[in-house]
Amino acid sequence: MLVLTQIFGKTAWQSATSVRVSMASSRPTSLNLWPGTIPMEYPSRVTFEQIQADPSLPERDASVLAEFQAAPWLLPPRTKALSYAGMHQLDMLAEHRSMPIGNLTRAVVVMLFSRNISVIAQNTIYSMVKFGGVRNYIVAAWDPDDLQACMDLNLPCADVTSLLPVKLEQAANPNAHDELVIKWMRTIVTANLVEQNYAVICSDADVAWTMKPVWESFIGFAAFVDADGVMPELGLNGGAFMVLPTPLAVAFMSNWSASALDAINQGVDNYGHLHHDFAKYDAIMKRCVNPGHCGHVRHEHANSSMTAALFYAYPIGHRMVSDDYCLIDNPSILLDFCDWAILHVHPPCTPLHSKDIVFKRQGLWLMDDTAGCFARNSSSLSNAHDTIVCQPLGWRLQKSEEMFYSCPEYGTALVHKRPNRLSAAVIPSPT
Repeated sequence: MLVLTQIFGKTAWQSATSVRVSMASSRPTSLNLWPGTIPMEYPSRVTFEQIQADPSLPERDASVLAEFQAAPWLLPPRTKALSYAGMHQLDMLAEHRSMPIGNLTRAVVVMLFSRNISVIAQNTIYSMVKFGGVRNYIVAAWDPDDLQACMDLNLPCADVTSLLPVKLEQAANPNAHDELVIKWMRTIVTANLVEQNYAVICSDADVAWTMKPVWESFIGFAAFVDADGVMPELGLNGGAFMVLPTPLAVAFMSNWSASALDAINQGVDNYGHLHHDFAKYDAIMKRCVNPGHCGHVRHEHANSSMTAALFYAYPIGHRMVSDDYCLIDNPSILLDFCDWAILHVHPPCTPLHSKDIVFKRQGLWLMDDTAGCFARNSSSLSNAHDTIVCQPLGWRLQKSEEMFYSCPEYGTALVHKRPNRLSAAVIPSPT
């Protein structure tokens, strides 16, 4: 039996809903950053200008690639310097990009991509790589033009068209049917990788990450109750979740993924299916609401075949004062990203075209869409759309990233244990 667990708690600062501590001015800069954290000054405008003058520079100098690993779209378009250039088959790309982390032999982050969310996706990747230390992400696209746009951004792009449960009706401007299919693709792609023995973090493209190690936080959170998955959002919402390749997790993901076609025909999305047809999964998944309850569930099933749990959690950062998971949309709520509880921010109630407003208010918008974005022409797109490329906001406003680098200490998120670090989970540098 698989147990889906859920944690809920409140913090000492839950009443401070309208004032953020002045980080840059009142906190000493900590040099005790996690391995994989990129220095604030990288990537630099100086190196970018050198690349503009000499596009072959990244192919000759590995340090240039390392400097731009959080923003590969600023490298020459479709550069051959990246080891994954031209590699778009999901299985091959996942094998190439996966890394051993802790006691996990193969771990990979997957993010779904379409060209109409290009800029916000850049913000997600930039924060995930620069602050979260992620080096093993892949980007999944299911439309030919989206795949071409992804390639224009020098991302590790996987073509997952073959995994579509049903043909899209109008991919360029998705209708309600297509949006339903795309939501199910999160589950389908994740299940495909978990079934191949990958530990998987699935991230939406509208998630901003804070200065905490992504993999170590998820792993530590799962280990807290011996779980095989983490969904740290209110309700069954997959803004970012992790699944370990345990036998019960594989069974759960396979069953969930296999429900796609029937659910789409009924007009139900992937998370709605779990909500409304939960009895179907009762034999392989249970939920509990805190670590104590999880222990009770485990004891209750001690004589059963249950050996693992899917850890389902409420992020305290989204739940400071109420059960309203739209709380992040409230203009009076300003989060302290040095707090251990906040690994990422995902505004699920905000329309796509307004999500940047939430991130800008929180100081989590890191792309210079005012003066630093430009169109990259691509003759490969069948409908002649340009791909938008953005420079870091820090090039124009240096203080925009200071709060991330001025926390008094750095530790893992989600589980309040200081300064416990997972010593085995050091991520190697990319090539």
